[in-house]
Amino acid sequence: MSDFNILRVNECNRMIYNAVRGPKKWFFFWACAVLMLFLNLGTGSIISGVESQWLVMAQEIIRSGDWFQPTVNGEVVSGSPMICSWFIALISLFAGEINLFTARMPSALAALLLLGCTTGIARNLFGEKTAFLSGWILMTFYPFCMLGRTAGPEMENMAFTAAAVAWYVYCRNRRTLLDYFLFWAICSVGAQTGGFSVLIVPPCLVFMDLLLNSKLRSLLEWRFVAGTFLGILVYGLPFVLRIITAWNAGTDLSLFLEQILSAVRTAVNRDHTWGIYLKNVWQSSLPWMVVFCIGAAGGVCRMFSHWKAVPPDEKWIFFSVLFLWILFPACGFGEGNILPAVPFMAVYCGYFLVNIPERPEKEKCT
Repeated sequence: MSDFNILRVNECNRMIYNAVRGPKKWFFFWACAVLMLFLNLGTGSIISGVESQWLVMAQEIIRSGDWFQPTVNGEVVSGSPMICSWFIALISLFAGEINLFTARMPSALAALLLLGCTTGIARNLFGEKTAFLSGWILMTFYPFCMLGRTAGPEMENMAFTAAAVAWYVYCRNRRTLLDYFLFWAICSVGAQTGGFSVLIVPPCLVFMDLLLNSKLRSLLEWRFVAGTFLGILVYGLPFVLRIITAWNAGTDLSLFLEQILSAVRTAVNRDHTWGIYLKNVWQSSLPWMVVFCIGAAGGVCRMFSHWKAVPPDEKWIFFSVLFLWILFPACGFGEGNILPAVPFMAVYCGYFLVNIPERPEKEKCT
C-alpha cells in the first residue's frame, strides 16, 4: 500500500482526537452539532416545494383533526409517510403554532439521532476513537446539515435506518424475542416516517453480517420469526387505523386501499438514469468520497491478499456500503434513497483513518 506518511496522518489523527481531552470532547462534539442544526433554524424562506408540502400537510392535519388521511389543499396525498407529518403536527401543537421552525425541528432531531446511532455503531464495532472521528466525518457530509435543516422525510429515513442497525449491533450477541421485535419495530416506524426502504435496508445488512459470521441458523429460531411478525404489524397499524376511521366515517374504502398500495409503489421509481444516480452518490458523499475510495481500494487489496486477517466487522461495513450502492439502482429505488449509505460510509472512513498508522508501511497487494 502507498506510504501515507507524506500526508502526516498520524499527526492529524492524534491532533483531532486529543484536541479536547476526556468527556469534554464529546460535550464539544454535541454542542457543535446542536449549534449547526438549530441555530437560526426557522429563519429564511421555504427551501423547496416539497418542504412547503409537508408544512401544509401538517397544518391541515391540525385544522381538520384527521390524522390518517393526509391532504394538501384538500386533496388526498397518496403514498406519503404519515408519521413524518405527525411529527411536525405534534411539535406545532406543543409550540402553539406551525411555522418553519416547528416544521424543520423533526429533521434536526432526526439528525441528532443519526449522529448518536452512527457513533454507537462505530463504538461497538471499532472502539471509542473510531466513533469520535466517524461522528465528525458524518457531521461534515454534504447532506447532513442540508437535510437536517429542511422539513421532509429524508433525514428521518437515514436516522431510522441507522437506528435499526445500531440496535442490532448493540444486541447481536443476544437472541431474545424483545430484541427482534424492537429491531423490526424501528424499521416499521421508519418506513412510515421516511420511506419503505427502511424496511429493506437494515434487514439486508443484518443478513449480510450473519452470512459473514456463519450465523444464518439464527433466522430459523422461533424468537426471530415471532419478533419479525410482531414488528411488521407495527408498520400496518397506521393503515389499519386509517381503514377503521374511514369505515366509521362511511368513506369509500377503495380510496384508502389505493393509498396503501401507493405507499409501496412510491418506494420504487425507475425514472432515474444511472447518470443521475452516480451524480447523486457523488454529491451525497462530499467531501469524503475520495477518502472512502482510497480506504476501499486498500480494503479490497487486503481482502484479496489476506482474507482471514481482515476483521469481520471491517468486511461487514465495507460490503454494506457496496451492497447499498448496488441495491438502489438495481431495484429501481428513487435516487435520494442512496442517503442511508452515508452513515456507514462515515464509519468506514473513520475506521480507515484511525487504523492507517497500524498498517505495515510496505504492505503490498499480491
